[in-house]
Amino acid sequence: MQNKLMNQDCAEAMLIKAAQLVMNQQLTFEYPDEIADVQVDISPAFMFSSDSERQMWYSGGEQSALESDLKAKLDQQKVYLLRTGTNGYAGHWQIIFFDLEKKGWINYSSERNHYQLTENDALTEDGKRLLTPHAQWGHARGQYAFMVIEASKQNLVHGVNYLYDLRIKGADAALGILYKQHQEFYPQTTVREDKSHQPKAPVAHNLQQKDGLDVHKQKFQQLRTQLESINQHLIDNQGHNPNYQEISKAVIQLNETLASNSQFFLDPTLQNFQAFRQRCQEQISNVESKAKPHQVHPLIGELFKILKGLLELIAAIIYIPECVVQWGTRSGFQHTFFGGSEINTSLKVADFIQKYKDQAQAIEEILNPNQSHQRI
Repeated sequence: MQNKLMNQDCAEAMLIKAAQLVMNQQLTFEYPDEIADVQVDISPAFMFSSDSERQMWYSGGEQSALESDLKAKLDQQKVYLLRTGTNGYAGHWQIIFFDLEKKGWINYSSERNHYQLTENDALTEDGKRLLTPHAQWGHARGQYAFMVIEASKQNLVHGVNYLYDLRIKGADAALGILYKQHQEFYPQTTVREDKSHQPKAPVAHNLQQKDGLDVHKQKFQQLRTQLESINQHLIDNQGHNPNYQEISKAVIQLNETLASNSQFFLDPTLQNFQAFRQRCQEQISNVESKAKPHQVHPLIGELFKILKGLLELIAAIIYIPECVVQWGTRSGFQHTFFGGSEINTSLKVADFIQKYKDQAQAIEEILNPNQSHQRI
């Protein structure tokens, strides 16, 4: 077997670059000489990905809409796989990642084809090539859409292995093998550690490696920015749905509360944390009560994701080493709802808030054992 050079290899180039950025590993696809040099659709590889890792955007017809999606729906600490084109067809695969020095998202298709997509939240002239204003955008087959997949380790493993099977064995066989849920790359992709490569952007696992307060503060600010963007969408769509006006008022109150209590990150005492947690929780619950009757709307679904992110962040503060030491706890609060697997975005916010309240009570008992009988 040898590595065959192909013209239609955008999926391979995308996955090779993503593996470098996210996992610091180098991939080389080794194919037999007789494989077809054609574009392929690897989107089935991600059918088992969690809801939080898959997005479909229909914003490519308008510059402001696409800019809003890029700002509100992506995490600057993560790398994403992006497929452009029409539903049901191969499309073109690329990755996007955030460059802090350039203050924008970078679009990468290959070493010869990459460009800066945004700068200060606005599309660059090169970035506008993603726009197709005269096309029909939607979820139906043949309509245009952006598929955005978080480049997590598991998604990369599934994508690489599915692509290899698709090239060698065909679509039907590749789908059948996909059900085995591989945990590691195939040996044929010749994985090795890429010691020479330094990621150009912060990558997903950095947040897990850095448990300090500064990282949580950065995530807190990102969630506030996303909340502001969602609220602007609510305001813009009040003419279509009058209920958005009341929800928007609650979101504004929440964001004001988040802003006024962000001083906690500058003075993270136990007293400030308790006040920060209580005030934020009250306003989050207020937004949830206003939005819950309208949760079937996609815009409200995006709002719920932000609420969950805020609650998870507040609960995770108890694990920060400097807070554990300063507050006198031994090891934080282990074996809790937030200490387990990732939160499924299909979980209803009301259930999520109840689980959060249960954990908050347990945390309170650790911080104030003499007052454990009081509910927060």
